[in-house]
Amino acid sequence: MSLRYFLIISLLFSVITSAQVTIFSENVGSPGSTTLVSSYTGWENNSTLTFAGTADVRTSTSSNGYTGSSGSGNVFITGTVGTNLVISEINTSSYTSLALSLGHFKSATTASNELVIEVSSDGTNYTALTYSRPTGTGTAVWMLISPTGTIPSTSNLRIRFRNSTTSSQF
Repeated sequence: MSLRYFLIISLLFSVITSAQVTIFSENVGSPGSTTLVSSYTGWENNSTLTFAGTADVRTSTSSNGYTGSSGSGNVFITGTVGTNLVISEINTSSYTSLALSLGHFKSATTASNELVIEVSSDGTNYTALTYSRPTGTGTAVWMLISPTGTIPSTSNLRIRFRNSTTSSQF
């Protein structure tokens, strides 16, 4: 069975000027048991952001081994095409030159970017961000990734993480 593991350690949006500003950071909390993201209330930003989708949260395979890892809860995205997490109600309207960083785990040493990371200002039209991971021996680990692309300045930014394949494990 193909599985994908994904942890949102820290979603950092930065203004590229003389100083960086963190718009929000999310450590996923510490789920007591495996819970669908749409039912989970332990998010660090539960009262200010909306978390939806078909993925779940759990504590197995906790994040470690890179700067900023939270080591507790994580988002689990199965090996089913379309399984996803959507974070919405992120207000980026006062910012430009936005950047995103997150902890990402893959259990396979092949393939690089099968987890699609997308952004939207309207919740209908999504634009993919790009990233790559090393492949080969020793790459089945947690690592910090920083996707590139244009993240819109909007009053309700949505970030969607979705599985695009059944052939890789994360």
